Amino acid sequence: MTKSGEERWVKEHTFIQRDHEGTVTHYEGTIFDITEQKNKEISLEEALRKQKSLENAINNSSIMVFLWRAEEFLPTEYASTNVLNLGYSAEDFVQGRISYNDLIHPDDYELVRDTLAEKCEDGTDYYTQEYRVISKDGKILWVSQGTYIERAKDGNVTHLHAIVQDITEKKEKEITLKAALERQSELLDRKQALETIINHSPVIAFVWKAGPDDEMELWPVEFVSENITYFGYSVDDFLSGNILYGNIIHPDDLLDVQTELSDICKEGGKTFIKEYRITTKSGEDRWVEEKTFIQRNDEGSVTHYLGIIQDITERKEVKT
Repeated sequence: MTKSGEERWVKEHTFIQRDHEGTVTHYEGTIFDITEQKNKEISLEEALRKQKSLENAINNSSIMVFLWRAEEFLPTEYASTNVLNLGYSAEDFVQGRISYNDLIHPDDYELVRDTLAEKCEDGTDYYTQEYRVISKDGKILWVSQGTYIERAKDGNVTHLHAIVQDITEKKEKEITLKAALERQSELLDRKQALETIINHSPVIAFVWKAGPDDEMELWPVEFVSENITYFGYSVDDFLSGNILYGNIIHPDDLLDVQTELSDICKEGGKTFIKEYRITTKSGEDRWVEEKTFIQRNDEGSVTHYLGIIQDITERKEVKT
């Protein structure tokens, strides 16, 4: 401790003096100020400790670290221990028994190579890229690589510091979701195409709910094509529940339609075909032919009716 209260590190060299009887009488010594040296040692120990902690954290994670020389085949100078996730040891890479490039999927290799060349050429310091690698056991893994490009003072690339993370699970979920969205989009396109065809045809499409209560006997509407306007009604008239389909069936035909459909459902039938009259919004009676597919759940209970109706008034009038 100095007079000013500052702590300093010193190294002491002392010679012990004794009299002729061997009793210690004096100490002759020198001390050297080694504070600067000691502080450097402490800093180095702390840096090594932090480095060890970082390596432990990396080796117990899905993140693999590589240091490659910017030479042909990218020789490896360092690889974290957890490259074992790829089936190889760090020594396999460092000693040149395997090159990381050998692991890159053939379909991705050219893109990975060209991207690296482009980034080195345009002065980029850091970039990320996703691609596939093949592990020693032949398993295909998706990885995300973040690459720091190290350059000398003259600008030439000397090393590549790479952080490689296994993102296989995440990527597979993304691919599955993308495929599902594409299928959904395709189905939507087909649905829209079908609706367009129906809406420009004399056939009107319905989806009716089925069930045991009185309201269900009048067939609440879950879907109706836009060309329902042919009979003067709007889509919203039915979807809002203001009008049930049974409300527009002619009163003299309603019971017959209900009874026949009920019998077919009880017998396990799949289709219902019937001619009957409906009343348009303007009050005109029109003959229609209904063709319906009966939908059931796993227990066999009827849940919906998918049907089409077509105006056959002119045909009926010709017959009469």
